Amino acid sequence: MLTGERRGDGEAVEAGFASDALPLSESGLSRLAPADDEPGAGAAEPRVGAAEITPAPPAASPQDRRNIRLMNFGTGFWKFGAEAVAVGVPLAALHLFGGATFVAGLAVMYGMSQIVSSSVAIGLVERAPPSRVLAGAVAVQAAIVASIFALASAGLLSAWMIFPLYALIGAAHGVAETARRLVPGWILGHDEAALQRYNGGLHVFYEIAGIAGAIAAGAVVLMSSPLAALILEPPAAIIAAFLFSRVHADFEPAPPAPRAGSFGTWAAASVRGYFADVRQGAAAIFKDPKLAWAALAMIVPAAVHRILEGVLLPVFASKVLALPAAAAWLLSASDTGELLGALLLLAAGSRVKGSSGWVRLMSLGLLAGWIFSVTTSLPLVITLVVASSLTWAASDLSLLSYLQARLPDDVESRAMGFLVGLTVLAMTLGSLGAGRLLDAAGAGTGFVVIGAVLTALAAGLLWVSRKLRQKAGAGSGPRAGNIRQ
Repeated sequence: MLTGERRGDGEAVEAGFASDALPLSESGLSRLAPADDEPGAGAAEPRVGAAEITPAPPAASPQDRRNIRLMNFGTGFWKFGAEAVAVGVPLAALHLFGGATFVAGLAVMYGMSQIVSSSVAIGLVERAPPSRVLAGAVAVQAAIVASIFALASAGLLSAWMIFPLYALIGAAHGVAETARRLVPGWILGHDEAALQRYNGGLHVFYEIAGIAGAIAAGAVVLMSSPLAALILEPPAAIIAAFLFSRVHADFEPAPPAPRAGSFGTWAAASVRGYFADVRQGAAAIFKDPKLAWAALAMIVPAAVHRILEGVLLPVFASKVLALPAAAAWLLSASDTGELLGALLLLAAGSRVKGSSGWVRLMSLGLLAGWIFSVTTSLPLVITLVVASSLTWAASDLSLLSYLQARLPDDVESRAMGFLVGLTVLAMTLGSLGAGRLLDAAGAGTGFVVIGAVLTALAAGLLWVSRKLRQKAGAGSGPRAGNIRQ
């Protein structure tokens, strides 16, 4: 399993761009203060004992810097191809089926397959390095997308074939996303400041590539058709898989579970193991109230953001603006906002203690959802989409770093699999509800109702941010150990 000794505070601070010019992360002394600046924070008990403070942490190794560069560029190529799929498949569904419910149905198929596969990924990453699992899943995605494009080019792709094939893409994505979230702790350790810098820097590459991918896909849609945009994904994904496969660090696999009896017995044991993994992941999150609040503040906005990109933007572009290619421009705006959010976190993260402030900012960003019901001005809509995505990305990356630094080693993979699955479940149900609403009530009324729902969620998340500011329990600080040797 993923085991090892603790690295010094500040080690591998070259996360993100892996540049020697980046400032050092927080020292051990600065982390004696609580993670959030609640009233009376200065009197709180330190979370790190004096014996654990390392006065002169070692510098990041060349292997660390190489791994960071490989993850940055690999993630960029992966995102470039993924945006072509995100633009092409929903627009093709709108063209073939005509209703928002069918676009939501695609999201449901995609989401349900992700829920199952994200838990299947738990067993994979305990027996193989996360980077190898990630590389394999991305390569499988490339093969599936290439098969869709080949079938469409040969005139053999029927409308209903898109659903199962898109579900397979979602299954591969669920495995890849779960593995990708485990890579930072595996290669860098569990210093929260270093992880925050890594996640923020990685997201810069992620969103620059996303902007480029969405623009390229939009150009292909204008020149040819939505399904033609899929040609961009396979070569980009193959390059990403190769780069991911070159990421190396010490790894000790868990012992394989014995397979006894018939196939039916083994299958039943696998199902029981799946639900046991889910329960263990949930217990790791919910046993500490502050971890549970952080998970809630991460899951709900992430689901809303995916519904925005997967359902609301394509429907608004096709049904309200009557300009399908605008979906690519709006998706580029969302990616731009996420890029700016990552840059904001990198620039201001060391000056903002804890995640509660980022959650409050993100809550206000949800109110930008009203824009779809009040104007058809594309520049104004693009501006508000950028603003909303900016606030979401900064909050999401801060919360992800918070959880990665605190989840126990022995259940981290299960907890991350549980979080991915729960996020996808929320996205799936929300996508289906939004699609049915927009078809039944029409885009005008539907977007008003969606704005009201987002306002209620914003109020709830503002309340959650107050919970995050409260004094943490004994188990809420960053853990001393990590998974590196």
